[in-house]
Amino acid sequence: MSAISFSRVVKSYGNKLVLDGFSLNIKEGEIFALAGVNGAGKTTAIKSLLKLVNISSGQISLFLSKLNRAEIGFAPEVPDMPDFFTVKELLLHALNFYSEKGDENEKFLLKRVVDLFELDSLLDLKVSELSKGNRQRVSLAASVIHKPKLVIFDEPSGGLDPFGRDLVKKAIKELNREGATILFTTHILSDIVGLCHRIGIVSNGKIVFCGTPSEFCDEKPLSEIEKVFVEFKVPDDLIEEPGQLINYEKLESNSKLDYVSISKQVLLTAKTVLLKSFRSNLLFGTILLMLPFIWGSWIFEQNNPGFQTGFIADLGTIFVSVFAFLLTLILSLEHIFWVKEGHSSYFYLSRMSPGLLPLSKFLGVVCTVGLALIFMVLLLIGFMFFNTGTIILYPFYIGFSVFMQVALVVSVFSLFSAFLPKLTAISLIIILYLVGLETDTARLFVESLELGFLVVPAEALFALLPDFSLFRFESESISTLFLIVLYALFQSLFYLVAGGKILSKKDL
Repeated sequence: MSAISFSRVVKSYGNKLVLDGFSLNIKEGEIFALAGVNGAGKTTAIKSLLKLVNISSGQISLFLSKLNRAEIGFAPEVPDMPDFFTVKELLLHALNFYSEKGDENEKFLLKRVVDLFELDSLLDLKVSELSKGNRQRVSLAASVIHKPKLVIFDEPSGGLDPFGRDLVKKAIKELNREGATILFTTHILSDIVGLCHRIGIVSNGKIVFCGTPSEFCDEKPLSEIEKVFVEFKVPDDLIEEPGQLINYEKLESNSKLDYVSISKQVLLTAKTVLLKSFRSNLLFGTILLMLPFIWGSWIFEQNNPGFQTGFIADLGTIFVSVFAFLLTLILSLEHIFWVKEGHSSYFYLSRMSPGLLPLSKFLGVVCTVGLALIFMVLLLIGFMFFNTGTIILYPFYIGFSVFMQVALVVSVFSLFSAFLPKLTAISLIIILYLVGLETDTARLFVESLELGFLVVPAEALFALLPDFSLFRFESESISTLFLIVLYALFQSLFYLVAGGKILSKKDL
């Protein structure tokens, strides 16, 4: 039975053709290697299989049926993992995307990959403390801890010493004995000998050979496979194995992925943002940065008895707002764009739909900012209580208002960052925020132009863009708060859904 089928797949980036009629069948239960020089199209073929890039034409199928992400294990060429986790935490974090927390099988699955990749001595180390080779082994282990049906490794031997390469070979054989179909890419032909059932040679985006290593070497010994590869000439009649034509959209299907699983994936990713903010001291560092300003405002009032307590409240409000947006900007740059060393976050992209990433990061950022705001508001109230002997609700309303503004800013950020460069997205969000603070003034300006044809499109634009002036509410009534919360919620959901739709259609 065919496990993977590429049929005349074409993919280009601009004017550069990367896959050119790429056709290949991989049988269920076999170990298959894609070999070729750098830039031949191996990684793009894998990304198209995982729906991380959108093919221009052709068709791809998996197991001639629906296969959800829980049955696929993927490790990229460059290990991409949260640095602040210990190795043990990372492996369990990867496992929890697909299994219930506290599962009786959890310890067994953890021990299985620890033994498979010999990670016992690394479990208590942080990912950031690992050497390049050890990071590679941990990345491979994290990709298969849930016992996937299909295992995809992109250059699994990259950065490994001879011991590590031998270890990976043994692991691949063991995974295959357990029933997994293995597909991996390599440009180290010696890794293929004694390991793969078949190999496919990729050249200029085409499969130019498909067969066993012995067939590739023809009558020469397997020990000379590297030499055969260097001397290999593409035959005139390119080997193609067109698969049964299955709708490409089948890869989108998640037959076993219910709303509970989706919610868990979103929350796990959000938890990463929140946890990193604590472990990297980002949250505490930003709070400490703002403390001198609040303390200074209190000292100023103490030395100027003529000022009223409102002076502290006003200055505190400014500092809370500045603090919140400073923290939001830092978190947004790090987590909403979430790109490290030019590579997308494959650790998460291979485990969840790309369209869920904006929502996941949004939740993580707003939870982090929300916790920080609570601390700052309590601190402000503490200063006021120390000064006047009373506690007022005003700082709570201010903190709540700032939080909703931050949530709206983050959601718009997630939309802009889905299709715009970083600097452009940052510039637009600043402009949008400044205009949003004075929406009524902008409306009056449009009306003053006395150009009737601008009124309808301008009103439509004002309806779509966030109106931050609403958050300067004077009333402290529950009904007012409720209406403003609904506004912020629906506006945020609109931007998050739009950002998710764009991201799911984008090459990653």
